Amino acid sequence: SKCRFLTKQLGLDGAIDYKATDNLGSAIQTAIPEGVDLFFDNVGGEILDAALPAMSIGGCIVASGSVSQYGKNNHYGVKNLPLITLRRLRMEGFLILDHMAEVPAMLQQLEQWLLAGKLLNKNQLFHGLERAPEALATLASGGNTGKLVVYVGEYSLSA
Repeated sequence: SKCRFLTKQLGLDGAIDYKATDNLGSAIQTAIPEGVDLFFDNVGGEILDAALPAMSIGGCIVASGSVSQYGKNNHYGVKNLPLITLRRLRMEGFLILDHMAEVPAMLQQLEQWLLAGKLLNKNQLFHGLERAPEALATLASGGNTGKLVVYVGEYSLSA
């Protein structure tokens, strides 16, 4: 359903369900045979390892997280790191904290795009701290689309 959302609603050329393939690297190379120019990596670990052989020469990897490694004692060792040199890749970490001064202008622009129908909000809200375990289970199973948020303050369901 997430792949359908990406291709049908957002108009992407292709999408891969990494949980439904035995060979993610091959699936990436089949979906993007000309090579990946930009890889925005939230996951790290085996996913990053699978993406590296599919990168174009001079490609860029933006590392914004390593969710596959959170809470693990034995972190996955990326085996394809030599491809960063061979493919002349650029890999850089990204944290929103480095761009806090830009947030007000960004939020204003995003609001305009959302109101104009240029953005889709697929956030999933769980209301109340007592629903946090359910939210965590949903996140761990991949059952969410978009950001998953546990809202613990007072709220109104009226729009």
